[in-house]
Amino acid sequence: MMTAQDTSDLEHEQGRTQGSAPTKDRQGYVRLFVYGSLKRGFENESVLEGAKFVQEARTVPGYVLFDMGSYPALVAHGDGVVHGEIFDVPETMLSMLDSFESDPYQRDIIQLHATQDAHTYLVKHAHVKHFPILADGRWHDRAKEAP
Repeated sequence: MMTAQDTSDLEHEQGRTQGSAPTKDRQGYVRLFVYGSLKRGFENESVLEGAKFVQEARTVPGYVLFDMGSYPALVAHGDGVVHGEIFDVPETMLSMLDSFESDPYQRDIIQLHATQDAHTYLVKHAHVKHFPILADGRWHDRAKEAP
């Protein structure tokens, strides 16, 4: 029989740590994983003004990136890997980011490959199951690809 600690450890290993405490890099900052329009060079990068780029990163297996047209959606589903970037974000920015992302996106904590946990914005699978999957786990800048 699994104990509560065993369940928590398993969820953490799978990168699904809903309800976890914020992952702080240093006082007053949290780690944020971005995978779409908030990445450097993309249309909404200015929303992260005041945040500090840390490095490129990818999730552990267990995630899928869906193409919702104008934006991608990260879903804790399947066995894929999603690529993005990590930023150190002032805690004071989180409520603004929550408003910016809004429904159906919800901030949660996931595990990244070869690093620690990070906040990100997830969407429930039921909201996106009819949209196409981005098999390579990467969101491409459509503005740069347009003729």
